Amino acid sequence: MRRKLAAVLCTLLCLTAFTGCSADEVGYLQMSVDMLKGMEVSETTGETEITLDFDAMKTFAADAMLASGMTQEDVDTAMADMTDFDGKKNVKLEYTMLMNMDDMSFMFDVDATYKNQEYSFGRWYYGNKDGVYISTETVWSAYRLMRDMTDVDTDSYFFSDAFAQEWKAMLDRDQYICVLDMKEDLGLTQEELDALIPSGYDSLYDAAVNMYKDGFSGFTTGMVTRIQNGYQIEATGTEVGQMLVSLLDYMAQNPEPVINALEEYLKVTMQASGATEAEIADLTSSMQAARDDVEAFRTVLADVKDAVETGMQNETVAALLAGFHYTGEVTKVNDRYYGSENYQMAYKGGTMCAVTSSTRTQEARGSVVFPSISVRPDAITTELETLTDKYNPVTGVSATWYYDEPTAFLTEERAEPVYWGGSASPIVEYVVQDGRIYLPLRSICDMLGETVTWDQATKTASVVQGETVIPMDSILVDSTSYIGVRGFEALGYQVTYTNTDGQHVATIVK
Repeated sequence: MRRKLAAVLCTLLCLTAFTGCSADEVGYLQMSVDMLKGMEVSETTGETEITLDFDAMKTFAADAMLASGMTQEDVDTAMADMTDFDGKKNVKLEYTMLMNMDDMSFMFDVDATYKNQEYSFGRWYYGNKDGVYISTETVWSAYRLMRDMTDVDTDSYFFSDAFAQEWKAMLDRDQYICVLDMKEDLGLTQEELDALIPSGYDSLYDAAVNMYKDGFSGFTTGMVTRIQNGYQIEATGTEVGQMLVSLLDYMAQNPEPVINALEEYLKVTMQASGATEAEIADLTSSMQAARDDVEAFRTVLADVKDAVETGMQNETVAALLAGFHYTGEVTKVNDRYYGSENYQMAYKGGTMCAVTSSTRTQEARGSVVFPSISVRPDAITTELETLTDKYNPVTGVSATWYYDEPTAFLTEERAEPVYWGGSASPIVEYVVQDGRIYLPLRSICDMLGETVTWDQATKTASVVQGETVIPMDSILVDSTSYIGVRGFEALGYQVTYTNTDGQHVATIVK
């Protein structure tokens, strides 16, 4: 019972967050519905400016870690890894979005500007029937922006000019990456894909408005006001927290209309999404359970309210809420809709994050057309792994095991950490013979880039280095050659071994 009630409550909170049923709030909701109803394919163009103060963010992160019980020494260690992030960074985004609600397909075209440098992220596509596609420009620009924003050590292989040039050449060979193919990756049939597209959007929009009118007629956030040609929303973090507490109180005092309104809304959405009669019956059962045991419903609400109020009393959370401020406007002029938003997140006198955006939405002249040619992510990953091996090759392998466990973890040793691609950490079985540990020869040699050969006549495994064939002192168990870690010294490797509280680590380094 409690789980069903919690699920109902979670749905309620998601649907009603920051929205009430005053005349202005319903008017704001109706304006959004009218916009969606009036356009077969909408086109939204906008600009967003993001300012991040990494010093202020690190102050908050340190306080949050201390508040969670971490020691100052642990905090200092964690913060030492953030030295590349400091000062204020400002990024401006310009974008266009096409949205076709009939088949749930979207196209995003995004460009960024940072320190007077432009970064074209190309186009991204999402469709319920098609999947997810991103431009190779997205990957390249994300790499450039990360390099430029973090002021990283340019001596690192990953950010060297030589690596970047080869990486760019690889990406330029293709235009789009199919990140997710709905049929191939999810195994969905065409019939199942068709079922993913809701039908009757007008009824969905109307059902949302009716839910607020029928279930929350006495609740208001006080955050929405009427302005010329539209509406304004304004709130602080503290006000949002207090509004959530008030919403929980309202639902506890008015359980029946809230549950009834939610049930009607969810039935409409489920029917539009092609839900089965059994699924709708299960929803009806959950709602009836909430109606039959109103006190249990109120108890769940009280538990959530206590958790919210306890969280708001936490010193770090309270400071974070006090530092949050949001303002937004949406207006309609002729057939176009205009929006603006401003987010600010301050902490101890510093503005950790500020986001300012403006948008214009109108009927689109075109439609969403997905790329006809693309590559899969594994093709890009394979090329990146090859490039990583070239500029940051494996210099050794570490094996870690415990005598009470039958497996060992193999970890590549490289001159630098691997940022993306090229890293492998297989788990292998080991053999104990006469108190000595033997690890699989081929598994380690593959990681080291060594070539292993097998002589069936002599039952001998060897490693080929250039024109030299080096027989290995290995043992054969279940058709697999195993070797003691010291055996790699015959190949010119240095081997070290430690045993700390039962954790055994053998490191094989060139």
